[in-house]
Amino acid sequence: MEIKELDKEISSNKIRSIYFFYGEETFLLDSKVLSIKKKLIAPDFADFNVMSVDGKTKLSDLSDFINSYPFMSDKKLLIIKNSGLFSGNKGAELQELKELCAFPPEYLHIIFVEKDFDKKKESTIKFIEDNGAIVRFDRLSPTQIENWLERMFEKQEKRITPKALSNMVARTGGSLTAAYNEFQKLLAYVGERADITPEDVDNVVSKSVEFMVYELFDKIVESRNRTVMTELKLLCDKRDKKDTPQRVYSILLGAVSELLMVKQLKADGLSAEEISGYYERKVPLFVVNKAIKQSKKFEEDFLAEVFRKGTMYDLYTKSGKMDIETALQLFVTELLVTE
Repeated sequence: MEIKELDKEISSNKIRSIYFFYGEETFLLDSKVLSIKKKLIAPDFADFNVMSVDGKTKLSDLSDFINSYPFMSDKKLLIIKNSGLFSGNKGAELQELKELCAFPPEYLHIIFVEKDFDKKKESTIKFIEDNGAIVRFDRLSPTQIENWLERMFEKQEKRITPKALSNMVARTGGSLTAAYNEFQKLLAYVGERADITPEDVDNVVSKSVEFMVYELFDKIVESRNRTVMTELKLLCDKRDKKDTPQRVYSILLGAVSELLMVKQLKADGLSAEEISGYYERKVPLFVVNKAIKQSKKFEEDFLAEVFRKGTMYDLYTKSGKMDIETALQLFVTELLVTE
């Protein structure tokens, strides 16, 4: 089921008995869970008629809630998150799960949320569609996030310039959660003022690690100067999360892979619009055109060799032969080599 269809069901109060939600866009996913909860259960009786569990769960542990009638309400809502019921489940446990999804009590609505579920395994949960729907929450494209933010600003009677909006989305790295947090910060910053400018975004909106890595990559491509090594160290020292160096490495390796792909596809005569369809993530056309321009600075064989070494260093870090900081320095050094 598409998210638009889900929105129609919620707004028209035609909510199904069973939903299975999964995907990367957790902010949107969580907001739909909340919308269903608000539609089904009056706030005064939520404590009695809503149950939410998170973590490894057995259906037998939930039987009391499942089989008891609602209190001062027509409906009950059971939210089961990251339960493990859909990974390796078999035999009696799987049969119990299938029976619940096929014949849920008429008063009960269930939302399964598995944020790390592999979409390749969707065929294994088709039984949910007997009385429900499967909804995948993919990351939104930059254009979709821009449209969403624009509507949010309009609700607050604010106007944001196209340049400021584009910069804001780029800085938040394609995350709707980050975009919403920065939206709140911008509202507080501008106060009663109606217009939001690019300067406001520069002053307030934080740069995601992804945004900073792509900024660094642009400098590597444009200058091929070793001064970027200092910036690389500063970026990795921003230890908001322990996995920052690994994230930086993954993004840089992906950027090289995309540059190689773009160069090859352009050589085959494909247009920018056609090339955009080969990206794993959704990207606007200007990103593809920028990659086409950057790819002209390198020979195909050079990019292929850099990518080969990059994947080799990555393998070394995962096997314990090399630490991630060393791999990062070596990989960026490969990119800085003058052909």
